[in-house]
Amino acid sequence: MSNSQIEFDGYRPGAVGDIVRLHAIYYAEHWGFGPDFEASCALGFGEILRDYREGRDRLGFAYLDGRAVGSCQVDGRLNAEAGVDNAARLRFVIVDPALAGKGIGRKLIGDAVDWIDRAGYGHSWLTTFDGLGAARHLYEAAGFTLTETYTASSYGRPLPEQRFDRVR
Repeated sequence: MSNSQIEFDGYRPGAVGDIVRLHAIYYAEHWGFGPDFEASCALGFGEILRDYREGRDRLGFAYLDGRAVGSCQVDGRLNAEAGVDNAARLRFVIVDPALAGKGIGRKLIGDAVDWIDRAGYGHSWLTTFDGLGAARHLYEAAGFTLTETYTASSYGRPLPEQRFDRVR
């Protein structure tokens, strides 16, 4: 497979279902997460779609043969959670593990960061888990810095969570 077969685009019908499925399967296999995690993903993505506003938010997907195989969303609704004004959050970053290492995640994150800068956000941030080394490398390559580590009791057990920030 060459990257030329991958299409990068916005929302298409069915894309969110594909991405929620990727999250549910990956995190069940690697982290032991169950239905509550899948429900959280579906609800969170549903909120982004329901409240989507052009210019404030961005929907970014990678498609292969009409199926969404990667995602990096920009959610501009959450300034209060960021603790700063004029902030955008990267969310639902994932690439189908069968396609890992092909530059898809780098392109999705790079496109999102470029869009954040053009949209005029001065601050962007994301949360993730410690232990996702490849993702962390991509975040840091895009200018994000680890700013906080903490243990959260998400999905029924303590998890090593991290926050990364990028200030333009």
